[in-house]
Amino acid sequence: MRFKPAADAVNEIWKQQKADKSPLLVAIDGRCGSGKTTLGFYLQELFDCNLFHMDDFFLRVEQRTPERMMAEKAGFVICDNVGRTES
Repeated sequence: MRFKPAADAVNEIWKQQKADKSPLLVAIDGRCGSGKTTLGFYLQELFDCNLFHMDDFFLRVEQRTPERMMAEKAGFVICDNVGRTES
């Protein structure tokens, strides 16, 4: 499978980190249609781990009210710079 190299790399890091029992967080980034979701599902099945999709945490601009941010117990990921470059 095309994701085997990525899975092997995660497995190596996991083996090294397993000794000190600290959690391992893997972030997957890429363009639309690049296979992020497929890779996430592959790693989830391979490692029997949790998978969180950032789409579940993204707030649109109109949803970013101070009241909502203070009232919610869970954290939110807010992305302001998608597609922008600094000049």
